[in-house]
Amino acid sequence: MNHIAGDTAALAANLRTLCDRHGSVAAVCRKLNVNRQQFNKYLSGAHVPSSANLRTIANFFGLSVPILFSNPEEFRTLIDGNFFHAMSTARHLPEFVNFLSNIVFDGSVQDSEILGVYDRYQFSSIYKGFILKSAFCLYRNNNFLQHYYIERFPSFDRPGRTEYVFKYYGFSFPVADRLFTADFEGIQSNELTFGVYAQVKRNAKRFMFGIASG
Repeated sequence: MNHIAGDTAALAANLRTLCDRHGSVAAVCRKLNVNRQQFNKYLSGAHVPSSANLRTIANFFGLSVPILFSNPEEFRTLIDGNFFHAMSTARHLPEFVNFLSNIVFDGSVQDSEILGVYDRYQFSSIYKGFILKSAFCLYRNNNFLQHYYIERFPSFDRPGRTEYVFKYYGFSFPVADRLFTADFEGIQSNELTFGVYAQVKRNAKRFMFGIASG
């Protein structure tokens, strides 16, 4: 319950937002089987639900408990953007569950075979005819295989000066001796990039060759 301290007002505001989106407070109380008078105290910020009631409320709305204590403005943006509904719907789709089981949580590839930092070479998207070198870091984050890489484009007018910097963050999926990647550019946030790579195992050094588009 430590994260609750100082966030009572945020919880109250977010509960009011959720109730507004679900029709009425009375309907929510009936579905939650919670006393209306007690729930009104939650909405006013006079009381904070117990740990058990917080879990019940969070589960009903398809959220986690910490999310209920988010900044109210950010919370409304997520709700209005239909983010939580989309994720809740996806969680119950058999195809989505199969995707997570077979692709994201695939255990057929040993981490020691692919994790690490690679020199990444590709044709420059800005300077025609030039090759761009960047550092590509592939790492394990709990059950997920993630990666990031940074591109720096030098200035033609001022040697030694960096003209453009792009940072990419994404997820990697090993499938049938290939590595599929999907990432987004984190500075301008206006680009998605996809790639498919195959390992070359006939050399003492680790290589992956492939195609990227975006």
